[in-house]
Parts: sequence; structure tokens; C-alpha cells
Amino acid sequence: AVNVWNGMGAPTPPSNSVGLRSFKLKLPENISLDDIESNFINMKIPYSKVEKGFAVSDPSGNNIIIYS
Repeated sequence: AVNVWNGMGAPTPPSNSVGLRSFKLKLPENISLDDIESNFINMKIPYSKVEKGFAVSDPSGNNIIIYS
């Protein structure tokens, strides 16, 4: 399930709007970065590699850093 505040397909908020911009998600030891990367590839989710992990964006344009 996905929590989408303005509905599926809602436009990305303007860059000067108030709200969350980014957050970091630390993986538990039992989940590997290789598994996360495989899921991104299989689901065709755009991502980039960053130090110790990956960066992705959610539908609202928030930057999510996933790291181990």
C-alpha cells in the first residue's frame, strides 16, 4: 500500500512549498543493498548510487537515501 496524500498521479509540489524534502532509511543487517538494487532494476525504479547506498525519489519528489 502507498499513502498518497493528493491522489495517484498528483503533480509534484512546487520547490518552494512547505514539506518534507528528504530522509534517510538505514537498512537492517538482514537486508542487503544488492537485494534493494535488484528490486529497483526489476521494478524499473530510477535510482543513483551514493556513498554506502542508493538515492531514489518518491512520487512527491522527496529524496530518499537508503543505506547500510
